[in-house]
Amino acid sequence: MSSGATTRQEGANSQLVRRMFQAGESMNVNNFAAFYADDALYQFGNFPVAHGPQGIVDGSQGFLAKVKKVVHHIENIWEIDPETVVVEMTVTYDRHDGKS
Repeated sequence: MSSGATTRQEGANSQLVRRMFQAGESMNVNNFAAFYADDALYQFGNFPVAHGPQGIVDGSQGFLAKVKKVVHHIENIWEIDPETVVVEMTVTYDRHDGKS
């Protein structure tokens, strides 16, 4: 008897997004920035928009000075179309001052 649940294999873009978040968890911003094209626009929270990989590296220095560990807990991931991936997740930040 089938439970009605379907199992679907993740596509290449979902796998790419997972690898990108894992690169961010390395706490080496160059690993993360390598996923972005030179003309990329990236905005994290209320920080200013960063332009390209070097902008991401430069704009991350203040954040990295405060945070010692980041973990992305992906709950769901959907490939809407060939150019759109939506991720539902929570993120845990462990700061250098011992707070999360």
